[in-house]
Amino acid sequence: MEFTADELWSRVLDTTRDKLQGQTYRTWLAATTVVGVTDSEILVEVPSEFHVEWISLRYGPLLQDVVQQILGRPLTLTFRCTDPASAPPIPTIEVTPQAPGSTPRAPTGDRAGSPSTLNQRYAFERFVVGNNN
Repeated sequence: MEFTADELWSRVLDTTRDKLQGQTYRTWLAATTVVGVTDSEILVEVPSEFHVEWISLRYGPLLQDVVQQILGRPLTLTFRCTDPASAPPIPTIEVTPQAPGSTPRAPTGDRAGSPSTLNQRYAFERFVVGNNN
């Protein structure tokens, strides 16, 4: 049976969806798209380089098995990152420098001059080294 690249990848994803938990499938495989299929390879595009590594290591063997079940012969799966030029730009954060003289100050409340609330018996001067138990 002959499939187009999209039909083949759609079948692979449908079969794989049944074998993985829903959140796992949505996180790692739902955003994948097939780019092309040759006689020996399926080229799949994923959102990031991290996806390339993670999917290859964690789900590569499973996906290869599914492809072999569908086609009756093994094909190599190759993952590549989506073209960074077409990816949405990463937002930048602008930081405005603080004006001179506006350094943070120590809190000036009721607690600033109050005595410590720690137990006076627990001080380093009273610390004893030795076996307690």
